[in-house]
Amino acid sequence: MKQLDRIEKIYSQLRQKDLCYQDIALFLKSVKVEISIRQIQRDVKNVRFLLNDDEKLINYRDSFNIIYFKIVLTRKPKIDDSRSNLIFQKETNFFELINTKNIHNLLDILNQAISESKKISIARLKNDITGDNYNFEQKNIELLPIKTIKHRGSIYVGGYNEKQEIYQIFDITQLKKITILDNIHLLNSTKIEDEFDIELEKRFGVTKNIDDEIYFITIEFTEITGNFIKQHFWHKSQKFIKKGNIIQMQLQCGINRELLGWMFYWMYNCRVVEPQILREYYDSAANEIVKLSNQNNPLVYKNLFIPLESND
Repeated sequence: MKQLDRIEKIYSQLRQKDLCYQDIALFLKSVKVEISIRQIQRDVKNVRFLLNDDEKLINYRDSFNIIYFKIVLTRKPKIDDSRSNLIFQKETNFFELINTKNIHNLLDILNQAISESKKISIARLKNDITGDNYNFEQKNIELLPIKTIKHRGSIYVGGYNEKQEIYQIFDITQLKKITILDNIHLLNSTKIEDEFDIELEKRFGVTKNIDDEIYFITIEFTEITGNFIKQHFWHKSQKFIKKGNIIQMQLQCGINRELLGWMFYWMYNCRVVEPQILREYYDSAANEIVKLSNQNNPLVYKNLFIPLESND
């Protein structure tokens, strides 16, 4: 492929989304073009010659210090696209990862496996972050990675465990000694990706649900807290209804630890209306918190959200 053709393809991709050098390399590889990162750097510099009068190529670093490029419009943005053009003088880095030493290498391996439709072997899986490893440690796992996910300052990988026939999500810091397996999987990639998206939509955040049910959830907030909450995105199904000085939030999703923890974030400015099972979890967690006010009670790790066994 000629250089001009490569630059045009890179330009077309940058008009759709922000890209780092590795993203561009993976994209070019998908169209059977393999060139060095150094040549990609030259090509990106030359993208400016293809820009329209109202376009500008800029770059920025993310929280992992990776350089990303994006094409922005130099005209005054409309309300619906202004979010991507916001400039901040200060970021708090609240909830961002502190130690990113191995994150880049892990992401490179995962993105390569995803682009090549290959499974990964995980020598060891540590800790319980999403509920998909509530026994704390597993060894020698094979996972077909489907998507990497940025969520609340952390990076996750969602994939399909063919042996257990389930979709799982792990914080990538849980993955110890991962390698790409040689064989390309023979499963239906489109079907698996669609089913994974459905699984993710069932979850409030990324944490594993207690069961396979989709619950109609109603949570009430004080007016001030509710007005803040309804200005933000929490779940695809969210709806808000004002009833006097109460803001009612309605959700249709599963019940998980992340949902309960999110409700405690608002302390005494919210309450569960339905379903009953969520109220019971909420009361149980509140009782455990109260017990800890007694300094004689031990502070030990607990998980009220170990998934229930399916009735199937």
